[in-house]
Amino acid sequence: MKKISLIVILVMTIGWVMEINAQESYQEDIAFNASEMSFQGENEQVRVRKSSSKSDSGKEQSTMTKEEKMKYVQSLAAYKLFGDEYKRKKGCTLEIITSQKSQFCELTVRNNKEIVQEVKKIFEQDKALAKNTIQTYSESREEIIITLPHGVTESFTEKNEGESCVIFISYQF
Repeated sequence: MKKISLIVILVMTIGWVMEINAQESYQEDIAFNASEMSFQGENEQVRVRKSSSKSDSGKEQSTMTKEEKMKYVQSLAAYKLFGDEYKRKKGCTLEIITSQKSQFCELTVRNNKEIVQEVKKIFEQDKALAKNTIQTYSESREEIIITLPHGVTESFTEKNEGESCVIFISYQF
């Protein structure tokens, strides 16, 4: 039940991020005032904060070609995590889902603090580019979801005091 609740929260959060991103693509100069909402689930308290942001790109998402979008995604620090270097390392699982219009890449690291710290450091580089940030904290995990320019969503979840993590990047062409 707890896992289902967390999945529902994650899906709702990603939907919220996508909604914000869609608004920004139509209204470049929109700025969100900081606001906070909180709710309590079974044994967890979650806080979500909308950050103040402005669109930092002169291009709207719809005007980018597939090649331009791929070039942008490949320039992100986290993109290198989804190649050959980590896919066969001990404790790592790489999942890549590609459709005609989107791609989802996820790296899961279990019981390897050294790689978790590498992944976290890489994620922090992309976090500096974020238009919006959602942070969720509980007793045994920390999750940060960021919206990057051009409709790219990236997420980092650290679990069990740095023993494990999950990072994903999701985008549409």
